[in-house]
Amino acid sequence: MSRFLSNRKQLRAERAHQRALNRAAAQVSSRSVRDEILKARTYAGM
Repeated sequence: MSRFLSNRKQLRAERAHQRALNRAAAQVSSRSVRDEILKARTYAGM
């Protein structure tokens, strides 16, 4: 029984870690997209 509980705890921890990784990746990608938009805007302004 205790092994089952620790297994569930491990699964929950891995899922939370995956969610954090996904959130970080989304932030990085959105930041790079924003940078690209800003670059394109400055080039268009010139």
